[in-house]
Amino acid sequence: MKMTLDEIACTEITDRSSNGHDYMRTYGELFERFRHEPVSLLEIGVLGGAGLRTWARYFDNPETAIYGLDPYLKEFCGKLDDDRIVLIEGSQAAESTLSALAVLGPFHFILDDGGHFAAAQMKCFQSLWLSVAPGGFYSIEDLHSYAAPELCDGKENIMQFLTRIATEMQGRGAKAVGKSVPEDSWSDIDLIMFRRGLAILRKSLSP
Repeated sequence: MKMTLDEIACTEITDRSSNGHDYMRTYGELFERFRHEPVSLLEIGVLGGAGLRTWARYFDNPETAIYGLDPYLKEFCGKLDDDRIVLIEGSQAAESTLSALAVLGPFHFILDDGGHFAAAQMKCFQSLWLSVAPGGFYSIEDLHSYAAPELCDGKENIMQFLTRIATEMQGRGAKAVGKSVPEDSWSDIDLIMFRRGLAILRKSLSP
């Protein structure tokens, strides 16, 4: 019997597993149907590479592409023995990096586990959301850090930004028709999930 995503994550000792933040069980529920498909995934924030190794073991299609972005790859010491994994050195706050990433899309999954600075998280989302494939997912992790004074470097913290999107996507108040229309804000978002520490947004299959 094949291991679940969380079981793989536990063996790779990533803090996304149920031994840590417990994100992988949520990801597993959403990502299972893509497991054997040729998907493209971008992980922002590589650290020791445990997340990248987990994704490489879970998504087994040989055509799958897995990208890892981190500004400190010179300090990266994780062992990656899968040639589908590509490491990219750069900051999620840099326009040049975001432009280079956009060219690699569309992505089925983008996971932001970067520096957790609110301004960079928002900039990154607003730049890369366009590169998410229809039906694809964009997640922002470790939201429990949203109110840390050192991370609140803009007019909004990341939770204020995300809850504003959740409100705006509902349509134009009393004039809303109960379904998305092109004039609505964020009409290409059909789902936002919040759970402890994590937000996941899904792009609509059609505008």
